[in-house]
Amino acid sequence: MGGRAIPLFRLTFLCLCSSFGILNSKRWRPRHLNFSAAVFPRGPKREGSIRAIALDMDGTLMSSHQTVSAKNVAAVEWARRNGKFIFIASGRTRTGAMNALGAYGELLKAQGGFPGVYCNGLLVYGQRSQVLFERALDTSAVAAVAEFCRARGLPFVGYSREEILCDELTAHLARMHNEYKEALPLAVGDVVEAAKEGRVINKMLIFDDPETIAAVRPALESLAPSLGGRVVQAVPDMIEVLPEGASKAEGIAALLKNVNIDPEDLMAVGDGENDIEMIQLAGVGVAVANAQPKLKAFAKFEVASNDEDGVAEAICRFAQVAESQLATVERDLATRLVPFCALSAAEGDVVSSEEDA
Repeated sequence: MGGRAIPLFRLTFLCLCSSFGILNSKRWRPRHLNFSAAVFPRGPKREGSIRAIALDMDGTLMSSHQTVSAKNVAAVEWARRNGKFIFIASGRTRTGAMNALGAYGELLKAQGGFPGVYCNGLLVYGQRSQVLFERALDTSAVAAVAEFCRARGLPFVGYSREEILCDELTAHLARMHNEYKEALPLAVGDVVEAAKEGRVINKMLIFDDPETIAAVRPALESLAPSLGGRVVQAVPDMIEVLPEGASKAEGIAALLKNVNIDPEDLMAVGDGENDIEMIQLAGVGVAVANAQPKLKAFAKFEVASNDEDGVAEAICRFAQVAESQLATVERDLATRLVPFCALSAAEGDVVSSEEDA
C-alpha cells in the first residue's frame, strides 16, 4: 500500500471479505479498445446512457481464484441502487451463481432474489424470481450425449433447472461444488432414465481435464447438430451441449423484453466464447483483458482483467460512477453484510487469503 494508512471502513470491509471469499484486488487502470468490425456495428455509445448491465461470472466478475473483489461487489451494488437493471448472465445455475457471490449472494437472496440469465441462456428469472423463459434438450439428445460420454469414460452431468444430475457422485464431480461453488451434483442412478421419467434437462456438461476436453471437442461438435444441439465452452475443463440456437443472447433478449429495455441500452461484459452473442447483442460490448481472442474480436471496448476489477472499471466508465461513490457503497456493505457471513460459510465457500486477490 506504499505506506499509506488504510481507512477504517475499508479495513473493516477487508476483514469481513476474508471470511467469505470477497477480496479487494489490484487497482484498475482504465483502458480502451477502438471499435472492432462487430457483426452488429453501431456508433459510439454515450457514456452514462446505459440502462441495463449483463455480467458473465467465471473469468469476468469472478477472479481466477473463484472470488469476487470488494470493488466489483461495490460496483454491482451501486448499479442496483441507482436504477440500472443489472443481472448475471452465466452458464451456472442460479444457485451456483448466488453461492459464488458469498455473503453478497446471501444478501441478494434475502432481498427476494436477483434477476438473471442462467444455464447459458436456457433459464431466465425475472425481477420477482419468476421463470420468464426456458429451453431444454430432447430426451433423445440427452441419451446420445450420455452414450458418447460413457463410451469414452468422460464424467458428465445434466443441468436440470436448479439441480445438477449425475449417475453417481464422484470426488471429481464434487469439485463442481467444492471449487466452482455450483450446486452439489445429485446422484440419480441414471441421468437418461431421469430424463425419460420427466426431469427437464436444460443442458449436458462434460467435466474433465483441459487436454481431454480439447481432444473430444471435434467429435462432440460433429455429433451435436444431428441431436438438435450446439457445443459451447466457457472454461478449459468443461464443455457443454445446448439446444440448437441457444445462447445467452436469446435469454437476455427475453429478459430485456420483460422490462421494456432495448438491447441498444445494454452493456454486456464477458470473457469466453459463450459470451460472443451477448456481446454482439449489446449496445456496449465489453471484453475483460483476459478474454479469449475470439470474443475480443467482437467487443468494442476492453477493460482490466478479472483479477484487476475489470467489471468495476466497466461500470464506472459507462455508468459514470466516481471512486468516492464506490467507497460509500463499500462502507455501507461493511455493515450490512455482517449478518450474512455465517450463512455464506455454511454454504461451503472457499476461504481465500488476501494474497490470492
